Order: sequence, then C-alpha cells, then structure tokens
Amino acid sequence: MKKMNYMEFEKFHKDLRKGFKPSTHIRVNPSEVALLKSLEKEPNMPFKFYGRHLKLEKSSFSYVVELLEVKELITKSEDPEDRRRKSLELTEKGKALVEELNEEFDKYLEKRFEHFSKEDLEDLGKAYEIIKRLNKVLEQSRPKRHEDDDRPEHPRQPEHRKPRD
Repeated sequence: MKKMNYMEFEKFHKDLRKGFKPSTHIRVNPSEVALLKSLEKEPNMPFKFYGRHLKLEKSSFSYVVELLEVKELITKSEDPEDRRRKSLELTEKGKALVEELNEEFDKYLEKRFEHFSKEDLEDLGKAYEIIKRLNKVLEQSRPKRHEDDDRPEHPRQPEHRKPRD
C-alpha cells in the first residue's frame, strides 16, 4: 500500500476552494463562512469546539462570533447550569445564508471541475465515496468525549473561586 500524505489531501482541498468568493446577499469573510459551515455540520457543540475547529485564537474567534451575531446569523447562549459554557446556534437567517453559500459553492465547483476529464471525475467520485465511508469508520472508533473536556482554561482554580455544588 502506498503511504498516504496528509499534506497532499490538504493541498487538494485548499486548491479546490482557492478563488471561491461568495457573492451572497450578506457579505461574509472566510472565517465567518467557516464558522457558519461548522455550525451547520456540527450543531449544539460547546463554544470552544468551534474555536478549536477553526484553529483561531480565542480573541479572533470571539470577534468572528461577534460579527455573525451583529448580522443576526447566529445566537450565543449560556448554559443555565454552568455559565462558563456557551453554545452557538444558527438563526433562520443564518440557515438561509448557509444554504445560499452551499448553492454558490456547488456552482463554483462545477466550474472548477470543467478542467477534469470524464475519467478523472469518475475517479474523484469513487475516491470521495471511499473517504466518506472511511470517515464514518473513524468517527465510530473515535474515543468518547469526557464531560470535563470543556472545562475552563485554568482547571486549578484557587479554592475560593471553585464553583459550589
């Protein structure tokens, strides 16, 4: 079996997206698009999950969240039982924009794929199906999350600052 190179997958993915500039009715930057797409794909995850997924520093991620809140595309809420936990959710306006982005991206991909031969497109389709199937296997074999994975940044709080039960 030929050794797989993660960087080749990453480069193909980047090259495929390169040049995509959404012209939706609401102007959004690439970080905003990435967060909206993450919320669509993985709803109801803790606030930190999305920041890590987008590989953004806390302040940068907070700024992206703020931009999307101002545009009324997402809502941020606190867990009533634990104020440290925050979650994000797409609004109806946000869901409509994500649908619009998906349609635009599909059209963009069609144009990018015009340069591929019929055989290349068939191979790509087969490879995509294999990757989807293997991704499901990976997801099923992933270790379960522990409740404390979403703990605060500094778990060793002084005794007087620890939350009471």
